[in-house]
Amino acid sequence: MIDACAQFPDLPPQQQEEEKHLALCIHGYNSGFASSIDLYTRVYNGLFAEVDGLGVCVLFTWPSKDEVFDYLPSVLSHK
Repeated sequence: MIDACAQFPDLPPQQQEEEKHLALCIHGYNSGFASSIDLYTRVYNGLFAEVDGLGVCVLFTWPSKDEVFDYLPSVLSHK
């Protein structure tokens, strides 16, 4: 993430609306992995997929295998 963000242009204050961003999309509690991927895909496609998109979007989710106490880590990102 640090390397990806280092590629963002350093813009002057008057161009702040053109700045790139790092977004952390957190999802997973009491929902399945497919739902997490669906949320991430909609956020990514809507805001980050285009060449002039907002920057980098990272999904952090911890699917539970349908058990409240069986959460496992999982990370997916696009650059």
